[in-house]
Amino acid sequence: MLARINTMISFLRKIRQKLLQQNRVTRYLVYAAGEIFLVVIGILIALSINNWNESNQLEREELQLLEEMAVELEEQQKDLIFNIGYHETAKNSAELLLSLLQNQGEYHDSLKQHFLNVYQFTVLNNRQNAFAALKSKGITLIQNDSLRFIISGYYEERIPFQILAQEVTMKQNVELSHQHLELFKGFSWSAPFEPWDFEELKNNRAYLSWLSYVIGNRSFEISSFNLTLERNQQLIAAIREELSRKK
Repeated sequence: MLARINTMISFLRKIRQKLLQQNRVTRYLVYAAGEIFLVVIGILIALSINNWNESNQLEREELQLLEEMAVELEEQQKDLIFNIGYHETAKNSAELLLSLLQNQGEYHDSLKQHFLNVYQFTVLNNRQNAFAALKSKGITLIQNDSLRFIISGYYEERIPFQILAQEVTMKQNVELSHQHLELFKGFSWSAPFEPWDFEELKNNRAYLSWLSYVIGNRSFEISSFNLTLERNQQLIAAIREELSRKK
């Protein structure tokens, strides 16, 4: 199209020059106006093509980032499920130990793992490479307003809250565990715990209260992680739907 316009401009220029030589001013002005019109049309077409190319480039970048984000979220989904299972294990162990100690149960070696479980915690996989790249390019790169809102809510509200809850649990676990060092034979995060005196634990109010705290804290963690998992799944579904619609 631009090549044809250039050919026409060149043709009109030759006619205009010939008319000027023949002193035919009126027709000269008509052809001059025609040449200007074609120049303007050529500029508008060029701008339109440039804008179209830029729009295509932005859409390619959007699709690439969304695909990368979906993959990262799917990996995080696995980690969220792992975290939920970990906290459920700790909660179940705390409930078992508390019930056993309060009901004057007997000690057996299988309890060692349960004693360890109540102190263990996890660290959320928080890879945000795709979201960081999106923020650097501008979140308006995501053209779908609804999807953009869901992405912002997940990465800027839900995940920070989940990490804060995790940090509180970790800090309290570490601080309180130091108060229990004398209760167990060795205190390694990678080996089961064996109490020095199981019968003494039955009357240790601080330890019994600790087990109650673990039950409540891990119940909260499970609930929070389940909500994060739900938001994770919703976001993945929204991204996959957008990718399917645009491809």
